[in-house]
Amino acid sequence: MKKLIAITQRVTIDPKTGERRDALDQNWMSFFEKIDATPLLIPNMLQNPEKFLKLWDVAGIILSGGNDLTHLLKAKDPAPERDKTEKILIEYGLSKKIPMVGVCRGMEMLGHYFGMRISPVNGHCATRHHIKMGATSRSVNSFHDYGILTDDVQKPFHIKASCGNVVEAFEHEKLPIVGIMWHPEREKPSSLADLRFFKKIFS
Repeated sequence: MKKLIAITQRVTIDPKTGERRDALDQNWMSFFEKIDATPLLIPNMLQNPEKFLKLWDVAGIILSGGNDLTHLLKAKDPAPERDKTEKILIEYGLSKKIPMVGVCRGMEMLGHYFGMRISPVNGHCATRHHIKMGATSRSVNSFHDYGILTDDVQKPFHIKASCGNVVEAFEHEKLPIVGIMWHPEREKPSSLADLRFFKKIFS
């Protein structure tokens, strides 16, 4: 039986009606198939996200990309209902020791939850760049205007990858909680390293 992974959704606004909609990049579906998992899409307007999650035996939680965190002064695309939902999911995941991966905004959400500062960054939106991972490096996509600077990473996290003074990945020292700033679902073809990582953390 395939593992069930909860994944959060971005909030989009219909320009004609102003309707607020939950949405997820279709690329995630093919990525889930490649890691042999089934997605459980989390709505952003649940009255009780924890109660909803308890209905399912999830093997992990992914905080996906999209939307700026509401507290940022120059947030262009805020979604307070999403911030609230993801905060509850993080707390639930911590209480149950469920593996969690934050992707782009999701990593920022994890950092913010654990008291790290989110700062504007330049040259990281709609581009590719190399990141340093210990003694190795790799090329990744990049779609973020904000990020966490290396000096702002706090325990219990440590830096796993960086690009200059911008953190590209961090990891909890004891729990299976990881943040990455690139979008694995958008890589064409999918990175073998990303596939191995997601299979391992949700194993």
